[in-house]
Amino acid sequence: VGPLAGRRRPPLGRRLSFLLLLMLASPRCLLLAWAALVCGFGLALLGGPGAVRGQEQEEGVCESAAGSGVACGAAVVVQGAVDLSELPEVEAPETPDDFPRYRDVPRQKGARVWSIAELALHKGVDKQRPLVLCMLGELFDVGNGAKFYAPGHGYSLFVGQDFSRGFADTALQLEPAEMSRIEDMPAEDFQGVVGWRSFYREHNTYRFIGYLRGRYFDADGEPTDELKRVEEMQEVYAAAENFKKELKDRWRACNSRHSHDKPNFEIWCDDSYHRKGSVPVHLYAGETDSSGKQDGWCACIPTDERQAADGEAKQGGNRWRLVDYPECMPSGGQRKQEQRCERPKGSKPP
Repeated sequence: VGPLAGRRRPPLGRRLSFLLLLMLASPRCLLLAWAALVCGFGLALLGGPGAVRGQEQEEGVCESAAGSGVACGAAVVVQGAVDLSELPEVEAPETPDDFPRYRDVPRQKGARVWSIAELALHKGVDKQRPLVLCMLGELFDVGNGAKFYAPGHGYSLFVGQDFSRGFADTALQLEPAEMSRIEDMPAEDFQGVVGWRSFYREHNTYRFIGYLRGRYFDADGEPTDELKRVEEMQEVYAAAENFKKELKDRWRACNSRHSHDKPNFEIWCDDSYHRKGSVPVHLYAGETDSSGKQDGWCACIPTDERQAADGEAKQGGNRWRLVDYPECMPSGGQRKQEQRCERPKGSKPP
């Protein structure tokens, strides 16, 4: 830290060569050069000057003069000096086993913008600092949830870095610096992550403390283009979910029964619960994902409404469609009047 903090030091070999020439050129400088040589080795071993060292290296955090974050093993390489005096004041822990906590702030423009290096200091290894979780660029003090987020516990991976994708993507095959990206995820996983963001926003004791500069917020705390795309996608997915709910309220799901000692499972509609005269039909609805799959379920549709329902689906741009189960159809192609049929276990939707 200081006026030379942003400058790159010459390679160690070049510095040693310079000192050797100095010793040969002037015997009077021998003692001084020897002292400088010893100091040079010391600095090389210690890693040189830095704003935050030691404890953070034990946490798996690497630091240098400038930059943002790249992958480093199982952690994120943090590049950039941290001025600890710039961090917010903390509230003292209630007990020796607790973590100190930051005060909550309104989740709005003007909230503090944190750097990746600052966030990386809050992984729980140093109990003098709060536990901070990042969800889609929003930071939350989760100190009173230490039994979940402290080192060695199930959710410890989610503090000290933006690991949002990991709330739904358990494969964890991306580099750590990419584990904040969600716009390429399947709809169900995408919504799962956004649902976790709502959980932290609405939690009674977790505290919002600011934004993380990076993928989702810029240096002024303004949403990035990527966050705007994420929010737009969520609106589309939410509308699709509401539409599916309307269909499920209109035509209730089929009853089903499985028995371990039988090769088939049974699906049926019941006039005492479903609309009178309903038969099992597979209803597809919602957006088609990247693999071409569309959400669907067994619904009980009254036979006297089927023709009108098919026409309505076509007029709606095929946002939804009805498909018969082959096992529920007679050989002649006419619909069975019975409301009950069997399908082989493991059979795919029609």
